[in-house]
Amino acid sequence: MFGKLPDEVRRITGEFAELASTSQYWSGSNDRSSMGERIEEIVDCDSGSHLIGIAQDWQELAPGIMARLEQGNPMVRIHRGACPVRVRLNSYRTYESYTDWEHSSSSSSDRWVRYEAE
Repeated sequence: MFGKLPDEVRRITGEFAELASTSQYWSGSNDRSSMGERIEEIVDCDSGSHLIGIAQDWQELAPGIMARLEQGNPMVRIHRGACPVRVRLNSYRTYESYTDWEHSSSSSSDRWVRYEAE
């Protein structure tokens, strides 16, 4: 009934493009919340699927695709010669109440971004 949503397309105009995961965290006396967008998967031009490891230094996942952790968050660098490359991003949001658990909630959704050379 519902079709797959189209990829968001980003064009690489320079030598490479970088994409970093984001996260924000708040804590109060009775609750805490977090939200962000995390890189979950990278699919190279040969349809090979790659996950980002735990290295602080750049590591090559596939020719022209580098990844590392920056302050605990995944980051990817895609060189234009590696295109097309698809990246699966997970957007999340959580809220936890310490005093009223019924008001706690969480949500998560995935989306794909396709990088192409300009």
